[in-house]
Amino acid sequence: MARRSNGEGTIYKRKDGRYEGRIPLGRDPSSGRMRYRYVYGDSQKEALANFKQAQQEIAEGKYVIPVKGSLAEWLDYWLYNHKAAYVERGTLDTYESNIKASIIPHLGQIELSKLNTMQIQQFYTHLLKVGKKSTSVVKKIHSIMSMALDQAIREKRIAFNPVKACSVPKVRFKEKIVLDKDARVKFLELACKEAPRYLPIFLTVIYTGLRRGEVLALRWGTDVNLENGTITVNRTVNRLKSRNPDNPKKTELVIKSSPKSKSSKRVIPITNLLLAVLKEQKKRQDEEKELVDSAYQDQGLVFATAIGHLIEPRGLLRCLYNLLEKAGLPRMGVSRLAPYLCNYVIRDG
Repeated sequence: MARRSNGEGTIYKRKDGRYEGRIPLGRDPSSGRMRYRYVYGDSQKEALANFKQAQQEIAEGKYVIPVKGSLAEWLDYWLYNHKAAYVERGTLDTYESNIKASIIPHLGQIELSKLNTMQIQQFYTHLLKVGKKSTSVVKKIHSIMSMALDQAIREKRIAFNPVKACSVPKVRFKEKIVLDKDARVKFLELACKEAPRYLPIFLTVIYTGLRRGEVLALRWGTDVNLENGTITVNRTVNRLKSRNPDNPKKTELVIKSSPKSKSSKRVIPITNLLLAVLKEQKKRQDEEKELVDSAYQDQGLVFATAIGHLIEPRGLLRCLYNLLEKAGLPRMGVSRLAPYLCNYVIRDG
């Protein structure tokens, strides 16, 4: 056995003929037992080379002492200690749903220190081919895992991030849809007949390009100023996971004070055609208030239910899908109405 200076470790020959090096790493604070890093070689020369490389990695801080704990345990710690208090509720909900619905069922039981690139890459392939997940969803999951494992490196839980070597699918963008004029006419006629409450919402979106949550969060005066002829986008409506344990419902509608991004805060001029639509909306809403009297819970919303409540974003989307199908138009989100119908509405009134 080749002995080294005290504390440097030892290299010795095993019974099977191979050589083993053992480097002390200090005592485990919980058990008090000495911890070691082991290296091996078929010859004493090979073992010595591996031994010196291991010593250098330890000295440079590149080696991380393996810590027991699964990926699921780490993600839970990372989510609620590093993200919960620092990101928007909607972002937290997205992280949480992807972690619990996709990552943990497939990779959660693996020890954090043993997670490797191959396992993660196979997980992505499974999501795409078997789980039928979109490329954008897989890319989002990739981003979540990358952030969580980067934090694990900073806290000396792992030596490197296996996500960094993974191949990420490119997001496929949908081809631009060209709408037939007759179908566009039919859509607006159907909206006028079957969804009169939603028609002014659709027209506002078409004229302004607002997102679904932004248009439903608009308030008279602070956001929609009919005298100045402007719409100020300051907030948005989101359906978020309820964080109130006393709330029997799993989700709740919330008006968030800031839109999707800094660039989302903007002032939009109201065209003459839209001004007429909004004035008619104000008149109709005032009539509804008089009709239901004290039952109307006035929140100042430009677009509300018959008793003043927030309009359910999912209900608006379902209505849109139904109208598009009847009009023979492809399915699209509320905000995509603007580029496809705006020119037609402005030109033909």
